[in-house]
Amino acid sequence: MYEYAVNERVIGTAGAASLPPYITVDCSEYAQNEEKFAISLCGSEDGKGWLAKANGGILFFDEIDRLPFSGQELIYSYLISGQYKGYHDDEHVFESNARLVFSTTKVPAETLYKPLARMIPIVIPVPTLHERTADEKEEMLVSFLKAEGRRMGVDVSISQNAFHCMLEFSYENNIDELKTCVTSSCAGA
Repeated sequence: MYEYAVNERVIGTAGAASLPPYITVDCSEYAQNEEKFAISLCGSEDGKGWLAKANGGILFFDEIDRLPFSGQELIYSYLISGQYKGYHDDEHVFESNARLVFSTTKVPAETLYKPLARMIPIVIPVPTLHERTADEKEEMLVSFLKAEGRRMGVDVSISQNAFHCMLEFSYENNIDELKTCVTSSCAGA
């Protein structure tokens, strides 16, 4: 998605020396800390939070459904106007041209702050790992194993039996759990 947006010049500017920003936020880290989320999103008085850092690029919220409604309300307020205020700062108004992208394993209309859910113009259902073909699962697993090998600086190989067990297991947390399984298996080897 990011590469497509850059290649099609949806984000960034032609001839720019650097790529537009891409910032990922794991909302599960802020499920119990609304203040930390607000400061990280908007910054304090300086307004230099994620919205400023992602200006002209993409700000990706993973597991948006895990974020409390107060955090979702902040995002909604930004989407309405393209403006935001620093945390505990009612004087200064900042602007950002960040494009927001959300992911969730839940139905957005059922789990998100209702006004925010209505602001999402496009919902792209992505099949769960269980709904994918055997070839797709195998391709993902091989890709994750290669990526983990590159990260560790080694060649990773597993037995055919272990490979098939990883493919056939029912992962409750979908593709993220498969990635975690690969990472832990490689770390424990």
